[in-house]
Amino acid sequence: MEEVHLGVLLVTVVGILWADHVGFQYFRGQRQTLPAVLLTRLHYAVLLGLVGMLVTGGIMAADRFTYLSAQPVFWLKMGFVAVLVINAICIGTLMRVATETPFASLPRAQKLILSISAALSGLSWAGAAIIGLFFL
Repeated sequence: MEEVHLGVLLVTVVGILWADHVGFQYFRGQRQTLPAVLLTRLHYAVLLGLVGMLVTGGIMAADRFTYLSAQPVFWLKMGFVAVLVINAICIGTLMRVATETPFASLPRAQKLILSISAALSGLSWAGAAIIGLFFL
């Protein structure tokens, strides 16, 4: 199951990098708005990857949950996963902004929200992956 989990992670990372690349173009003004179809497909691909990671991770953790639940680093990883799930729900709404309004035209508060969402996503994917690969 570990191989499947890592395979899902690898495929998901490709979607994340693609989405981040497009998002950075939007943030830098290289693209005034982003195509809704592309964003929707990337969002669902990454969301499907997240679900795959949750399912395969849950299967792997089931037989060692007693041990894992005593490890603080496990709960840190679960915190990162919780942020990813909440952020995935929020991104569904936030991505519509990028399809309609140039980043430079957004109010400062909206720019901040988009930036925080992007930072939380990157930090949480990296944090969960690092903990999984090196500590659990």
